[in-house]
Amino acid sequence: MNGEAWPELDMERDSPTLAVPHLTSQMLGKIRVAHAPWVNHGWHATLRPAAAGLMTLPTYAGDGRTFTLTLDFCVHGVALAISDGVTDVIPFAGRTTAAIHRGLIEMLARHQLPSRFHCWASTPAEAGAQSGEAAP
Repeated sequence: MNGEAWPELDMERDSPTLAVPHLTSQMLGKIRVAHAPWVNHGWHATLRPAAAGLMTLPTYAGDGRTFTLTLDFCVHGVALAISDGVTDVIPFAGRTTAAIHRGLIEMLARHQLPSRFHCWASTPAEAGAQSGEAAP
């Protein structure tokens, strides 16, 4: 470190910025939970430290390929790496959490990778019934 103090984090000021990696990390974990065999206490879904940020363990794509998703703090986005050498990224800049979610699903679908998220309800109708909202 060059002797400079770390910047102060102010929750009121920085809350929207801090929410992006927090909520995005939950998305990556839910993808992993939905497409990996269960390991007790959910250890298979935890994000692991990586050189660029936090990443999932390799996840089987169902066609012989595997993929990892990284909450990449160097490129400021979600980075995809597929075992066939293909890479892609969704940048955070100028995007809402909903847009990042949409972009993640689109990126996975574009590469023919599983894009279903884990949720407790198995259908949209069940999700609506559990939340008390009308099903879409």
